[in-house]
Amino acid sequence: MPPNQFRSGFVPEASDGARLSVKRLRNNRWRLFYETSQGAIDIAKRLNGELEAPTKPILLAGGKPNSDELVTYPLNTTATSAGFLEPRYGRVKTISLVGFNMGDIPDEDFEEFFEQLPTGFKKNPYYGFGLNYDLRDIVYAVEKIRNVSDIRLLRTLKGIDPDVSGESYVLSARKFDEVRRAIRRIHDNALEIASEDKETYSNNALLTALDPLTYPLERRSYRKNAISIAIGKGPEKHERLSEADRDAVVTATKRSARALRHEKPEALLELSREIEVVTLFELIERMKTLLERNHNEHAWQTFFRDNPFIIRLAFSIPVMVIGDQFYVGGQRFDGGGEKISDFAVSAGATGNISLVEIKTPQTELLETRPYRSGVYAPSKELAGAVNQVLDQAYQLQRSIDAKKVNSRMHELEAYAVQGLVVVGRNLVDEEKRKSFELFRNSQKFIQIITFDELKAKLELLSELLGPPSSPEPEFEVELEDEDNNHEPQAS
Repeated sequence: MPPNQFRSGFVPEASDGARLSVKRLRNNRWRLFYETSQGAIDIAKRLNGELEAPTKPILLAGGKPNSDELVTYPLNTTATSAGFLEPRYGRVKTISLVGFNMGDIPDEDFEEFFEQLPTGFKKNPYYGFGLNYDLRDIVYAVEKIRNVSDIRLLRTLKGIDPDVSGESYVLSARKFDEVRRAIRRIHDNALEIASEDKETYSNNALLTALDPLTYPLERRSYRKNAISIAIGKGPEKHERLSEADRDAVVTATKRSARALRHEKPEALLELSREIEVVTLFELIERMKTLLERNHNEHAWQTFFRDNPFIIRLAFSIPVMVIGDQFYVGGQRFDGGGEKISDFAVSAGATGNISLVEIKTPQTELLETRPYRSGVYAPSKELAGAVNQVLDQAYQLQRSIDAKKVNSRMHELEAYAVQGLVVVGRNLVDEEKRKSFELFRNSQKFIQIITFDELKAKLELLSELLGPPSSPEPEFEVELEDEDNNHEPQAS
């Protein structure tokens, strides 16, 4: 098809040669017919050479005065469109109005008669009737119903719900007006937002790029209920928010948290619980995946660094993680030094520091051969880790005063530095379990916990909180490739 030379559209009226005619029938019934102009036919044929001009007038409307019913047959009368002189819609062929005092048509000036049509209707018969273009979605929605070819609008004092009767979708005039007004508001709001977006983009792309001081970057202004309007009830279970949308939701929630705490504390608590449950579920799944692979200390230190909640869970009192790769032998907590702890935490009430050493699940807890019958000595790696933490605690206690001053962390203390060693897997052999328990419970300042025990703590907490209300997410654990080149930093 050649390019459309008449992009604005051409609708012939009486002055262009189009004609309207009324034919009276029995029982006071009548019909309105439409004939287009020759000029419109010529234009349409230039766009569509296969167009065949109609040989007789086309039915446009009909009336039944006895039942006060007007039936319109929406027609495409735009000569420059592809569907010229075809029904305006698909399945819907007629739009009927009952009770609007439009069942009868005058013999003269009948063109003005249709000015009585409800707001939202095309009132000029030369434009083929039907609904205004911005209300087309009303028709498209009804057309989803099979075997419905008529929209019937009832003007009645009784409030009635939409219904289907035979081939008609029945709608009260009040409901139609309610829907029409809502669509109009949506349309106007969309235009206003689009106008602001275009203005903002033009400023930022053309002026801010030229001189950001004189023409600062503009941002879209907040609109009341914008989020609820944009996402409704939120994505379906099978849908996933884009990265930009996730960032926007998190940012908006952070900014509104203080107001939510006062206005909707229950909703905020429920959101907090849901985040905790989902996060906990993810941590458990990621930890299981890690345990299935032989990752080195560096991979586990990264995991605990990204999820400090797990370290806090290992302690029996409330603690706060204050850093990883924690220097205990230099002049600053975050500066150079010879003694480095994997992590450090401080007690919430006193600020007392505890040190954390992370080994691997593959680390042996006990020597392979018994020291005596039924008694096993701690492995070299476990004993070394315990002694390493004790030495770090000693170095920290010697230098704590200078470090507090140099690092400006005056709230921290080293009254009796405790240590935590995360190491190995649960033992199966009963005699080995006894030897391990005897050893770790003999430690006064060091707590020893296995990776399996730490995972069990997470699982127990998950059971207490209950399952997430949303479907369990699919997790993809991304870890650094393990090879011999990734050696853990010296501790």
